[in-house]
Amino acid sequence: MFSILSKIKQLVSLQPKSEEKPSVVLGEGAQVASDAYFEGHAENIVIGKRVVIKSGARLICTNADASITIGDGSIIQYGAILETGPSGRIELGRSNSINPYCVVYGHGGFKTGSYVRIAAHTVIIPANHIYDDATVPIAKQGLLKKGIQIGNDVWIGTGCRILDGVTVQDGAIVAAGAVVNKSIDRGGIAGGVPARLIKYRPGFEHDS
Repeated sequence: MFSILSKIKQLVSLQPKSEEKPSVVLGEGAQVASDAYFEGHAENIVIGKRVVIKSGARLICTNADASITIGDGSIIQYGAILETGPSGRIELGRSNSINPYCVVYGHGGFKTGSYVRIAAHTVIIPANHIYDDATVPIAKQGLLKKGIQIGNDVWIGTGCRILDGVTVQDGAIVAAGAVVNKSIDRGGIAGGVPARLIKYRPGFEHDS
């Protein structure tokens, strides 16, 4: 019996040890739910101080050239998905909230300022399919990637779609359900499909 156990131990010791996946960089006071998921190149995911990542949230850093940065005091709510795409980048500023079941991509780069509120079920897509050649499947024609930028103190209502090449300037509000395919002025309130400027917030009229 002793010799059999010894042989088993020797065989186990000869098995190649699986490499440990690098951990995300966690700031002081960050809280991450036990069933939040970090996938891909987790070593390129930086979580700031006092960040909260809720149950079922999924952060996917697709390859070694991609990165995700979550600014101090931000919250990623239940079931939200942040996925960089190949060599993409997602950079959230301080005190952002990505609410339940949002989908945020980073293919062409997505960056926010501070105090940005992104309501539930919003989808942010900094890329567009190329479709110019009718003889080639769209899936094989590649992507245009201009990127999306959102300024400080922005509120994006529930169920919005923010499309590639858009800048949402400081203080803007996007009404629920809007499809944003053009940039929104500082302090502007926009809504509709496609979104159009409705009016300016009080205190921003002078910008019009």
